[in-house]
Formats: sequence, C-alpha cells, structure tokens
Amino acid sequence: MSKLISIRGQSLVEILIAVGISATIIGGVVSTYVVSLNSNANARFSAIGTELAQETFDNVKAISEAEWKTVYDVTKGTAFHLSLGEDSFNLVSGEEAVTIDGVPYTRFFIIDNVGRTGGGDIVSVGGIDDPSTQRVTVTVSWLSAGSQRQTKISGYISRTRNISLRLSNWDGGPGSTGPFIGQTTTFFSDNNVDYETLPGVIKLLNF
Repeated sequence: MSKLISIRGQSLVEILIAVGISATIIGGVVSTYVVSLNSNANARFSAIGTELAQETFDNVKAISEAEWKTVYDVTKGTAFHLSLGEDSFNLVSGEEAVTIDGVPYTRFFIIDNVGRTGGGDIVSVGGIDDPSTQRVTVTVSWLSAGSQRQTKISGYISRTRNISLRLSNWDGGPGSTGPFIGQTTTFFSDNNVDYETLPGVIKLLNF
C-alpha cells in the first residue's frame, strides 16, 4: 500500500512540474506574440505617417513650382498645413488633423530661409540668404500604446524658373513699390524720362 501511495505522489509532482513548464512556455510565447503585434502596429503607423509627410512635401513643392511667392512670403518658422480649395491648395496656419483606419494623426510643415556660403554651399546657420531656395520640414505625429510618436521629412525646394513680362504702358507713373504681381502700368521712380507723350514709348530727356 505504501508503495502505491509513493508512486501516486510522484506522478502528482511530475504533473505539477509539467504544468509549470507549460505555463512558462505559453507565457513566453504569448509575450513574444504581443511584442510582435505591437511592433507590427508601430511599423504600420510609422509607414502611414511617412506617407502623409511625403504627400505634404510633394504638394508644397508643386505649389512652389506654380507660384514661388506663395511659399516664399509665409512667416518663417511657423506651422502651416494645406487646405484644398476649388482647384488648388491654400496654406493655412496651424496643424491638420487626419484620421486613417480609425487612428488620428496630426501634421504640419514649417518653411525656413536658406543661407549659403560664398561658394554656394548650404549652411545651417548664417550665410548669405538665397531667395531661390527654401527648406521645408514636415512633421506627422500620432499616439501609439499611450506614447506620442512622430516622423519628419525635411528637404529643399528651389525656384527653377522665372516669369517675365513685356510691358509697354507706363502711364500710371512713378511712386509704386514692388514686388509687382502680374502686369502694371506703374514703376518706382524716374529721372528725366518722358513716359506720357506717346504710349509705349519711353524717351530719355536731355540727350
């Protein structure tokens, strides 16, 4: 009888050990699975954030190519976002809220002047202001597992073309300050110039 009890007791101990080992293994697997799920979710959120940032950067670049003055005249170092109008984007102050697959994101961009050395190299501080180059930094942020996360895209946009006008009517006279947008009949100043006698003709006097 005592031998039988001993065998049964040994079997119970083995069962408890096996259960403990199984629980440890299952716990490790579950923990690994949870970490993997969180990692995959974070990677997906980050990919979407990068796409949103790249979309904004590309649109700002397109705006600059259509009308450089639109991006050059903004308040530098200030957050802006894009708002779609009837046929083009408008620059609006502040952040933009975007929800994708139930996840809220915020995005904005900042435009800064660019300085260059005398040799033409871009410098982070100081330098000679280059009015034909601007730095655009886009920031997208979101909340993941209770933590604030973000991604940034920063790059340069340049004025690659100039628009010229041929004007022949200056009867608006002097006294205006530029820059002028589109056609104008005025100018800044004159000295010994006849611009009124014949439209389209500028005559230098005392010559």
